[in-house]
Amino acid sequence: MADPRFFNRQGPFTLGQIASICDGTLAEGTNAEALINDVGALAEAEPGSVSFFLNPKKYGEALSATKADAVIVHADHAARVPDGKAVIVADNPHKAYALTAQAFYPRAVSAPGISPHAVIDDSATLGEGLTIAPGVVVEAGAEIGDGTVIGANTVVGRNVKIGRECWFGPQVSLSHCLVGDRVVIHTGARIGQDGFGFAIDLAGHVGLPQLGRVIIQDGVNIGANSCVDRG
Repeated sequence: MADPRFFNRQGPFTLGQIASICDGTLAEGTNAEALINDVGALAEAEPGSVSFFLNPKKYGEALSATKADAVIVHADHAARVPDGKAVIVADNPHKAYALTAQAFYPRAVSAPGISPHAVIDDSATLGEGLTIAPGVVVEAGAEIGDGTVIGANTVVGRNVKIGRECWFGPQVSLSHCLVGDRVVIHTGARIGQDGFGFAIDLAGHVGLPQLGRVIIQDGVNIGANSCVDRG
C-alpha cells in the first residue's frame, strides 16, 4: 500500500470503470458495479484491490495466493485466475495495470496558477491553465503551452519552446531546446546546456561554440539529474 503521507489515492472505481480506463474487457459474469479501492502487486495486494499477472513461471504461485479481488490478465492466462476473483482481460496487462495505477494515483500537482514569486519576462508567451511555482524564471521569448506545470526554481531559458501538458520538477534548467507535448522532466535535469567540445593546443584548450539545439518530442520522460547537452 502506498504511504498516504506522500500519495493521494483516488477512487474507489467500479470494475466497469477500471476496464474502461485500461482498455480491458470484463470476463463474462463479472459484476461491473463491484468497487475496487486500490492497486497492488499480486503478493502484496489487499482485499478490495486490483493486480495484474504476466509470467506463469515466475508469478504462478503468487497468483494462486493473491488477496486481490480482481486481476488484469491476458486472455491466454485468464483460466489461471483463482475462482472468486474478478477477471479483466487485456492485450497488455502490464500497460493496463499502469493506466489503472495512474487513475488511482495521479501525479500530484498544485492548483493551476502563477506564483507571484516567479520571474517572467514580459515577452514570454504563456498558455492557459499553467502551474508555475515560486522561484521559476521564464526568460525573454520563451513559450509555454496550456496545462504545463513548472516546478520551483526551474529556469526556462531565452526562446525555449515548451508544449502542452508537460510536467517539470523543481530546479530544472532548459536552454536552446524545443520541447513537445506531455513531456515529463524530473528534478534537477539540465537540458540544452553547452556540450563538451575543445580544440586541443599546447598553449591551452580552446572552447568550441556549441551551436546546436535539443529537440524533445511528445511523451518523453527524462529522469532526475539527467543532462541532455546541445550539439
